[in-house]
Amino acid sequence: MAATEFPFFSSLPAELRNQIWRDALPDKIRRPLYFYKKGCWCPRYITATDPKYSYLHNAEHDDYNDDYNWYFLFYHEKLDCVNLGLPLFFVNREAHAIALQWIHEQGLKIRFYKDDQESFLVVRPFDPLTDTLYVPFHKWDEINFEPFDRMEEPDIFGRSLSCDNPEFTRLALPEALFQKYPDSLHGMFHWYANVEKLYVIFNAPPDLLPEDGSGMQRRWELEGTEQVAFVWNNSLQKFEWRGREYIRDDAMQMLIEWACRNLGEELIHESVQSFEILTAFAVRR
Repeated sequence: MAATEFPFFSSLPAELRNQIWRDALPDKIRRPLYFYKKGCWCPRYITATDPKYSYLHNAEHDDYNDDYNWYFLFYHEKLDCVNLGLPLFFVNREAHAIALQWIHEQGLKIRFYKDDQESFLVVRPFDPLTDTLYVPFHKWDEINFEPFDRMEEPDIFGRSLSCDNPEFTRLALPEALFQKYPDSLHGMFHWYANVEKLYVIFNAPPDLLPEDGSGMQRRWELEGTEQVAFVWNNSLQKFEWRGREYIRDDAMQMLIEWACRNLGEELIHESVQSFEILTAFAVRR
């Protein structure tokens, strides 16, 4: 039976103990996946301190037209954070200090678990500049129709709203979506014109799903090369393969090409300058 304790650990040199603690930390977070969830589209009133505030006057009345100061935005802050198991944080004061330093280096946050002020978690919020938003098969219609449905709700119905595209630039979808609905991408750029990279997740694991109601999600990451991509050439206004010589799956190539047929007109209409489709796998960490 293997020993579960090492009574002489405290006698080791501090440098060695610290190195052991560091080696016990989780792997570096590289390409995390976050799950889309309904409720991120919300109205926001812009105050006079905001650079977007408008001082335009109503043509008939010499007062401010408040409609110019209402925006309709996608709040990525509402997405569930990734919950990172970090038992090292609770071992002792020495391990706690090492773990805390790692938390700051990784840009992580410490949050209380729901309403329990004694239990807390180490989490990683969504970063729209680097992270990828994953939309499961059964959520694809929801993410596309949610903005329209939200604008029909009483608090903003009939109001003239300015709208900014969401900040995130990376989106991931399961291969199965394109197998069943090849035209799935058409209409996406009306609300999500900032998407520059779309990852098609092949052989998506059955448990690659959000944990509805928990407020947290498990850690998933993208794996795969970016050598091969179906890239929109804005100058020539057509799609081209990058790294075609590395393609080993003809079915994958046909699936992506078929999904992008006639998509160019929409990219031009929505002034999309950069867009490419890549393949990847989702891996549980």
